[in-house]
Amino acid sequence: MKRLAAISLSIILISLASWGAITAATNNIPHENPSTTETRFAFVLPSLLHYSEILNQVAKGDYSEARALIQQLNLDYAHLPEEIRFIMARYNDLITELTQKLDRLDGTLDECEVLLSQNKLEDARPKLSQAKWLIDEAAGIVEDTSKATDELLHRLAPFIPPQEVRVVNEAKARLYKAVERLKELESWYRDKLQSFETTMEEKEELLSTEVTLDVNPAEVWVGGSVYVSGTLKADGNTPLGTRDISILLDGRYFTTATTINNGSFMAMVDIPYHYVPEMIVRASYVPKGEDKDIFLASSSPTERITMLFHSTQLGVEIPEEVYPGLPMEVSGRVTSEGNLANRDIRASLGGESFFQAVTDEYGLFRYQVTLSPHAWVGEHKLSLSVAPEDNSCSAGCSVDKTLTVVKAMPQIEVHAPTIVVLPRPIEVSGEIYSDLPLQGAVAILETEGAITQAAVENGRFQACLHLPFQFSLVGFQEFRLSIKPIEPWQLPAGTGIRIFVINAPLLGIILAVAIPLGIVSIRKRRRPRSEGGISPIPPEVRSFAENTPLLHKPETKLEGTTGTILQAYFRTVKGVEKMTRIFMKPQMTLGEFLKEVTPKLSSAAEAFAELTNLAERVLYSPYTPEKDEALRAEQLASQVRRTWLIMSPVP
Repeated sequence: MKRLAAISLSIILISLASWGAITAATNNIPHENPSTTETRFAFVLPSLLHYSEILNQVAKGDYSEARALIQQLNLDYAHLPEEIRFIMARYNDLITELTQKLDRLDGTLDECEVLLSQNKLEDARPKLSQAKWLIDEAAGIVEDTSKATDELLHRLAPFIPPQEVRVVNEAKARLYKAVERLKELESWYRDKLQSFETTMEEKEELLSTEVTLDVNPAEVWVGGSVYVSGTLKADGNTPLGTRDISILLDGRYFTTATTINNGSFMAMVDIPYHYVPEMIVRASYVPKGEDKDIFLASSSPTERITMLFHSTQLGVEIPEEVYPGLPMEVSGRVTSEGNLANRDIRASLGGESFFQAVTDEYGLFRYQVTLSPHAWVGEHKLSLSVAPEDNSCSAGCSVDKTLTVVKAMPQIEVHAPTIVVLPRPIEVSGEIYSDLPLQGAVAILETEGAITQAAVENGRFQACLHLPFQFSLVGFQEFRLSIKPIEPWQLPAGTGIRIFVINAPLLGIILAVAIPLGIVSIRKRRRPRSEGGISPIPPEVRSFAENTPLLHKPETKLEGTTGTILQAYFRTVKGVEKMTRIFMKPQMTLGEFLKEVTPKLSSAAEAFAELTNLAERVLYSPYTPEKDEALRAEQLASQVRRTWLIMSPVP
């Protein structure tokens, strides 16, 4: 029967191995899927048409639309060769750079046109130089784009299926036409630049003008007034009357003054409440009407006005740590030589409005605000600012602080049994401690296959967990106790519990079955074992053990428990030699023989290693083994024998 079982098991294992090999073979298809192959070429035609549309948008001057179309082009073709993806990415970069250069060029030429119309030759001259440089840069990019187009089409050629050659050739023609339009665009820009340069040369013949400027006083409080005055003359000495002079503050138009007959002008300028160290004033003359055909524009040298005002400082104090959902207090003080009372304080947290406050007569403020329950844990930027106070010429200021948001971690003290005998439930109680209010929390006790929860009241809880029927007899079982608070300022807490569980119902079932079986087994024994339950040593085993030549083998008598262990070992050695075809040589120790045969023992290796250790101990030392060790040796020998019976070839 045992031989038949071994044969059946071998057939099953061979069948399973063969099925796995067949399955693996069917999954590794060496041919390419035709549908996948078609999608590999499907990108060529759409890409060429897409690029044609992009370049047409560039030629029309719609650069934003061209860049948007580039963004829509998907270059994530994992199946494409690296060189194709590289040239397409480079092509996209060239077109993007070209749109940026042309965008700047259009803006620069527009400025040139305005400056020339105002006869501002001195301002227009550097702009024209910049436009010429941009045109040269754009021309170089257009040339690179043309070369990249040739390279792109050359690289894409092997990817074009025969049935698409005609439509792809049409798309290529459209792309080349779009490139030619870019080259025509370059000529248009150069013609426009040439026309501006011609206009510049014509206006060089106009009479030059000169504007002077004087500011009094040179320093003024914010909100005060200054007088600006000067003259306008043409061709060095001729005063120009009844002409408008624009007064600019920090480069922006502020007011207009008109010259009188002798070319002089004067105006009062009200200084705005700009709390800056200084402001720059300039006077500018732009010809109008008939003057545009006679005079050039001009601007005066700049003059600086020193601004006077009361500076302000803001000191702020905030808590080192704050909690979501709990109030916090922010206080501070405004210091200034100007006004202190009723200064507006505004605070923002993470860029969003947080609170507003007002200072008292001493410049102090204190405000209590509740942090959002949804505020995330970590560092937040808290910005506070005090607004300017124009009536007292007091400037504003702002400061930034780091607000650290944290949550409290409750501490758990658990009372749990160390041993539980089932079916008794697991009862766990404890106390929860926290520096902050903790109400309405839930305690959750769980293990694999069972969970329960209990309310936390006045910092205490008691949970009772009924375990389902288990097949483990005895052993430690892991439990998890979790505390789930409802307050946003509390963190969840948890701890592990280890309890030794005795499964009394299962133990009873096992004893009820095992005891009768044991009695029957004892009664069925045909012959009693020798003293100590150890079998006598057969003569053939004794002869093999005594005559086997081993290196450093001491004189050992094969009697008692020692003989039983050596009997089990040497009997097993015969089977191992037969199973592995490796024989114990005279110079080998037991350990060396174990090392040789272990790779071929499969599942019997662990049992034979333990048996070898027992044999070495009694063979090479004066140690006298116990009876249970001798019985263990016989068990190990039987385990190895069962394995080699399964693995032995069928005769």
